Amino acid sequence: MENRILTVKAINEYLSYKIASDINLKRIFIKGEISNVRCSKGHYYFVLKDDDSEISAIMFENYSKNLSFVPIDGMSVLIEGSINVYIKKGTYNINVFEMQETGLGEIYLKFLKLKEKLSKEGIFDSEKKLLIPHNIEKVGIITSATGEALQDILSTITKRYPLIEVFLYPSLVQGPEAPKSLIKSLKRAISDNLVDILIIGRGGGSIEDLSCFNDEELARLVAKSPIPTISAVGHEMDYTIIDFASSYRAPTPTAAATKVTPNNKQDLISDLDINIGRINSQIKRLLTEKFIKYDNIINSYGLKNFVNIVNSKEEYINNIIFNLKTLSPIQKIEKKTEYLDSLNHRLNIFDIHNKINAYTDKIDDYTKKMKYYFQINLKEKDAKLNELFDKIDLVNPSNILKKGYALVYQKDRIIKRSDSIIQNSEFEVKFYDSSLTAKKVR
Repeated sequence: MENRILTVKAINEYLSYKIASDINLKRIFIKGEISNVRCSKGHYYFVLKDDDSEISAIMFENYSKNLSFVPIDGMSVLIEGSINVYIKKGTYNINVFEMQETGLGEIYLKFLKLKEKLSKEGIFDSEKKLLIPHNIEKVGIITSATGEALQDILSTITKRYPLIEVFLYPSLVQGPEAPKSLIKSLKRAISDNLVDILIIGRGGGSIEDLSCFNDEELARLVAKSPIPTISAVGHEMDYTIIDFASSYRAPTPTAAATKVTPNNKQDLISDLDINIGRINSQIKRLLTEKFIKYDNIINSYGLKNFVNIVNSKEEYINNIIFNLKTLSPIQKIEKKTEYLDSLNHRLNIFDIHNKINAYTDKIDDYTKKMKYYFQINLKEKDAKLNELFDKIDLVNPSNILKKGYALVYQKDRIIKRSDSIIQNSEFEVKFYDSSLTAKKVR
């Protein structure tokens, strides 16, 4: 049998015919999670997936207008449709007739849970967000070095305002390692502190592709960044956690580049021309005011009659000098000086220093005499005191006891007679060096 050579179109047409004629694919019901939802002119384009596989889907406007909800990424749905082949590209998809919501997908639920948590903590509060600077000179970009988002941003900045200096902090923007990579690049940008603002983002993708921007640690770092941040993740319909944490959310990377640049170069030139005109106008106004003020000074009475005014002031000063001489304050000072000299002369005649010395000598003489009489008096008193001590010593009971006498005590009183001692009661006999206790029997 001869080999038949087919065209690509023939193959695709054949496959389209086979699928279209399969009754099992005419009307099917599929349950799955929708992702990468995009709406254009009322038509919804999205991906239907489960844990193991995915398929492209489209719901045309004549069917989507009957929906009771707005399809969003992460939503679990039950759809009714048919399989259709797009012959031009050799792809197939589901044409959706009806779609019912059955719940939200796991990724979207995690997104909502984290959003609610950070919102309650005040991470997204608008009053905590930094303002976008007006005159931006340096822009930092955190994105993939090979992605289309970077090219969109650079081309927009170059076209609108090429004077801006761009710093790239390359990072992964998809996959399990992307959050760590984004955090590392953001920390480096904050540490360098070279830029006025940071753009963080990437181009469009599925909810799974954008999930790295839903990382909690990344969101907290974005929220507390000392440099204002602009999130530019995906398309206008895509939302991630850092959109709420950043200073400003741009719907696309191109919109972020537009935000950090003036409207266009021509507008900037026009603004400069306007400002130059204003400056020139201000200079002219100031020069006019200064000239008028100068002219007023030149034509003023004071300047025109300057010599006469000076002569008048000189005459006034001369009158003051004459009055001062008439009152002669200098003569009064001289008289007071003479009076002081007279007092000094009288003091010298009185010879106060010699008189003070004479009185000082007399005081010294009196002092010596007082010391002499005091010493004599003290010796007399001391001799009398010793005489008294001798008399006291003679009558001291202790000295009498030394001669062999003794004292008798009973009940703390001295016994002078033997019949004064109480019978059968102890009494004390005190000698010079000791004492003893005795008792009278009879």
